[in-house]
Amino acid sequence: MAVIREKRRFSTQGIGVVRESTGSEGSAKRIREFADSLISGSYKELASRAEVAGQEAAQAASAENIRTIDPETGKPEAFEMPAQFGGIAGRAYQNVIESRYVKETETHLQAYATKLFEETKLQEDGFKQFSNRLTQYAGELTDNAAPRFKNIVGGLASTLVASNEATYIKIKTQREAEENLLHLNTVSEEASGNITNVIASLDLSDTDSVEEVNAVVQASLDIQNEGLVANVHNSTSAQKVETQIIEALSNGVAQNMQRAMLASQTDKVPLKSDDLNIARAVLLSGDSDSIDKVDARLQPALRLAFNFKYKGFGKEEDRQIINARTQIIEGIKAPLTNMINNAAGIESDAKTARSEQEANNQRINNAGLQPAQETAINKFSELSSSGDMQGAIKAGMDRINVLEGMIANDTVGFAAARSSQAEIRRAMGAAIVNNMYSTGVQKLPNGDTVKRRLNASEGRELDAYLTSNGLDGKLPEGAKELYKQYKSIIKSDDNDYLNRKSGEFFEIVNRDASADAAHVKSVNTKANILAGTAANTTKNQGEMDSSILATADGSPVPSGYYLTSEAFEAFPFHAQVMMKTGIVGAEFKRTLTAVREGRQGITEEQMVMAVQMYDVLRNTKTQQLVTVNPLDRDGGLSSETNAFYDAVLSAVEIEGSGAIGRVVGEMQSAFSDTQSFSKRMTATVGDTTGFNIVGETFPDLGYTATEELASVVPYFVAAGGSKDNVVRLLNNHYKRNYYPTEGYVIDPASYTPPEGPFDEDNVHVSKHAMAKHFPDTMQRIRLFENLSRHIKGLGNDARFFRQEKTFREGAGFITDTIGGYTEETLDKLYSIGDEFDTALYLTHQGKIGAEDVYTVMQFDKSGNLIPYLAKSNELGDRNLLSYTVSELRKFAPEQPAPFESPVQELKAFIGLPQDI
Repeated sequence: MAVIREKRRFSTQGIGVVRESTGSEGSAKRIREFADSLISGSYKELASRAEVAGQEAAQAASAENIRTIDPETGKPEAFEMPAQFGGIAGRAYQNVIESRYVKETETHLQAYATKLFEETKLQEDGFKQFSNRLTQYAGELTDNAAPRFKNIVGGLASTLVASNEATYIKIKTQREAEENLLHLNTVSEEASGNITNVIASLDLSDTDSVEEVNAVVQASLDIQNEGLVANVHNSTSAQKVETQIIEALSNGVAQNMQRAMLASQTDKVPLKSDDLNIARAVLLSGDSDSIDKVDARLQPALRLAFNFKYKGFGKEEDRQIINARTQIIEGIKAPLTNMINNAAGIESDAKTARSEQEANNQRINNAGLQPAQETAINKFSELSSSGDMQGAIKAGMDRINVLEGMIANDTVGFAAARSSQAEIRRAMGAAIVNNMYSTGVQKLPNGDTVKRRLNASEGRELDAYLTSNGLDGKLPEGAKELYKQYKSIIKSDDNDYLNRKSGEFFEIVNRDASADAAHVKSVNTKANILAGTAANTTKNQGEMDSSILATADGSPVPSGYYLTSEAFEAFPFHAQVMMKTGIVGAEFKRTLTAVREGRQGITEEQMVMAVQMYDVLRNTKTQQLVTVNPLDRDGGLSSETNAFYDAVLSAVEIEGSGAIGRVVGEMQSAFSDTQSFSKRMTATVGDTTGFNIVGETFPDLGYTATEELASVVPYFVAAGGSKDNVVRLLNNHYKRNYYPTEGYVIDPASYTPPEGPFDEDNVHVSKHAMAKHFPDTMQRIRLFENLSRHIKGLGNDARFFRQEKTFREGAGFITDTIGGYTEETLDKLYSIGDEFDTALYLTHQGKIGAEDVYTVMQFDKSGNLIPYLAKSNELGDRNLLSYTVSELRKFAPEQPAPFESPVQELKAFIGLPQDI
């Protein structure tokens, strides 16, 4: 039978696999897995513990061991892991050590950087120091370190440097701003003080003076305005200095009025409180048309107060003209009120004093004490004038004691005797106070001192000291002994009277100082006309006496003037003027010659003064770099006269000025006995002519110079001393009369033509060097610069080379101006043409009239000095070039003049041109 198959139906279901029995193997697997999990957990636990142990060990390492590099490994000393550590603990240890190294080093560098910052933040190159020192320190920390650690620390240092740079810039900017502001404030303070003093002392009726005031004040304000525009000032600080400067002007105006009031007290009609009240009323009214109602002595100050205007602050295009009237009036009100009160007090005191004086005189006359009183006062005056102050005081006190006895014996009325005693005391006290105002000390250039009247500033201090009983002001050193004598005489009842007398003496000093200042200004103005340009001729020497050095009232220097004590006291100023102009006054020249020749009628005291005045002029210095004294210039003193005074001064160097009279007398006596003196010459210097010792001392001198020096040897022998002393005096005389040529002048007559180059070790001299005519160094440089340009401009390849240097150049001092010219002047002179140009020189060819003449010369190929024939026109014609000194002066600028007044000095201080 057929089999019928059943169809299959499929569905997803598990498939049973017939396996071998695995019961024991499954158990093993599960055991293994469990074991693995136990091992893995234990490993992780152990690894974690190892890592913690490494970290803890690393944290326990000292900071010093962390930062210190082991030179053998190049790593931190603590970097080497402990021996018991495995890999996990070791890696954890070293990771922490490295991390700590970074942090510790960063902290250490930060601390060092903070210390460095404090040390350097205020220094000019602070950031540079900070950067260099921190970088250097970082390098020291990683000395011998592996590159990785060097880079870490270097990176930290660089980060610290970069992060602090902005702070340094900010500090420097702030410091510079503060310094600039401080400088501007200092300039304002100093300028304000000067403005007040200048205005207080000026004659404001002089239009030029008022214009100077306006210019100086405006210049001071302009400087501050520049600070505002440059953001150094802010609006507040700018307003402060603006107010300060205008207040200074107000104070100057007030002090000018005060000076006028005090000075008027010695006038026939002094200013009174009523006059000041009128001035105050006009001032407060603001009505400038009413100024004419005010006393003429006060009007100039009021006009300045009403009319002063200035340019305000801001950008130049925004600056407004401001009338300072309101501010100035406000500043003057209080001082003017005080002046009025003071004037009223003076008037009241004067009235009281007159009443008391009249009553005293009446009592003294009625008692018959007047004649003896006048005798005692006259005796005091006579003795004090002769310098016997002790005897003078005794004479006065003797009479006071006589009066005291009369009171005790009741032989005269008490009131009359006391009044007479007071009159004597006050007369003595007033005379001593007057003497105190003459205790100023003037130090002469030669070191000697002379007494002088106190200047205005010193007088103000003395007046304050006396009127405050020593609580204010200052007592001059030379017045201390007089003050002791003064205090031993006076009583408290005398104070008011003597304080008034002190005020009167001070006003005389102040007035004289103003007159002297005006006279000095006049003298300097006239002297500047001749300064650096005029020859030392007889005509100009006479002009010195008749005009320049004339007295304040215009009188010329009288005959015999320089034999007086007045001239001796004034001579330091005269010496300055003679030095500035280069001209000796005719009367001074005559005086020195008369003393040398021993003319009759000249006392020993006058001889001494003449020698000391000569010494003063010898030692006088000026603001210019002057190398020639006017005594030595042509037309000054003769070589014999210079030698005479040089010999005297040398002879008394050891003994002092007290020996001058004796030495002068001995020299005059020596020349009167020619036979004896010839023997003395031969014994001292080997012959009677002086040629031998000059030849020994200066073997290279030409005949002309030898002859001139030989002529002065007798004066040096007559002054006494050994041959060595004569040689010393000869050397001094030589240095004063023979000047370095600086390579410009060749003078065979004075000096043997030189061999070898011109340089610092081979300096050549001549009596006809340009220094004789052009004392200022820079003036000579500019002369040859211009002369060289002139000659080259005519088509000549030739110029003057400056082949010797001055001392200041050689020492490297030419960094600022000398005589008004800078180092640039020298560069111009050295850069004219090229080194292949023909070198030109001047030689002295004699005189035309009184003027020296110089010819342009050159050396030929054989070394002979020959005239230089220059192209002198466009056609190429060649001619000899010769110049008189006057013609050479056209190539040389005048010397800049020194300050003539406080105003000029103030202009220079604030940078204002003098011609404004």
